[in-house]
Amino acid sequence: MFLTPNSGSGKLSFVVSTNQNYGQCVIDAPAPLATGEWVHVAVTVGGQSGKLYVNGRVAGSNQSMFFPPCQMVLAANLWIGRSQFANDVTFDGLVSDFRLYRGALTDSQVAALAAA
Repeated sequence: MFLTPNSGSGKLSFVVSTNQNYGQCVIDAPAPLATGEWVHVAVTVGGQSGKLYVNGRVAGSNQSMFFPPCQMVLAANLWIGRSQFANDVTFDGLVSDFRLYRGALTDSQVAALAAA
């Protein structure tokens, strides 16, 4: 699992995989993150639905998230700001908070967190 800028586009990308390039579940944002300001980023996965939020708004989704979130805790490669691939861009910023929840938050719950 990783959340980082995509090496080709610079757009924010969330990837979960069972075997590196194979079996990837990907959610991409349509644009790079804003620079020089704090940005709230959230990812929710519930059932086979995954959403990537930027500042409380859905920025990307994937309705075929076949990788159960509970399996992430068993993985060796879990990164925020970088990926497992050497040619990918590394996030050049600060992470002030990281949270895991027991279940997927709703759109309104993510919006409330972003507004706080």
